[in-house]
Amino acid sequence: MNHFFDKNICCTNYVGENNFAFRYFKFKIKDKFIFGAKNSYSFLFLLDGKIALSCSCFDKHIAEKNTMLLLGTGMDYIGESLDDAKFILLVFDEPYIRCDRFSFHQLKNYLPSNLPCFRPLHIIEPVKRVLEDVLYYLDNKMYCRNLETIKVNELFFLIEALYTPEENALFFAPLVDGKINFELLVKKSHVKLIRLKSWQKLVI
Repeated sequence: MNHFFDKNICCTNYVGENNFAFRYFKFKIKDKFIFGAKNSYSFLFLLDGKIALSCSCFDKHIAEKNTMLLLGTGMDYIGESLDDAKFILLVFDEPYIRCDRFSFHQLKNYLPSNLPCFRPLHIIEPVKRVLEDVLYYLDNKMYCRNLETIKVNELFFLIEALYTPEENALFFAPLVDGKINFELLVKKSHVKLIRLKSWQKLVI
């Protein structure tokens, strides 16, 4: 029995699955999927398997197990599972930064002159442990706004603190433009999974 669900379903901070910022997806080998990020950014944390991603900026780049990507806004991404794959998607309007020392403007100094469009980053162990917690919450329907805020804060903090400035500059490249408002909230996006024959479509 899920005691958290029974006790919190009527709580004003219980947002439900469709309004929770984290979503978990599993795909079989050769499954195809599309997800659109018209007004949002997304972290894609690939926990297992291998996928190929294409968009208007790049064509069929490969992401492998234990890598994460920041997907930019305003475009559709087409993916294919090259193996049985599992990933967590975190969707947000703008970055959830609470560290006064973290500056996207300063990260500009670390961007290479030839910026790659595809910028996967290895998931280090502390980040992986946070994602394991997130999976537990999702499995147990713990869709609490307060819990969501804690885990998102933790992820942004660990990425900022434990990766080098060069890695952060590459990873956050879509946001390193000096125009970001730092008092931000994670978007409570509606993510649907639509099955169409061999295609699977994620609509954000």
